[in-house]
Amino acid sequence: MVKSRDILIFLGIIIISVVIILVLLYFHVFRIGAVLTPIN
Repeated sequence: MVKSRDILIFLGIIIISVVIILVLLYFHVFRIGAVLTPIN
């Protein structure tokens, strides 16, 4: 059987990786928006 602790660790890794991907995407979009939009 799978231990509940292993499931928690697995979920934690998934959540952390998802957060990292979202942060990277956010900064990527922010950089593109800053480049495309001239500073007024």
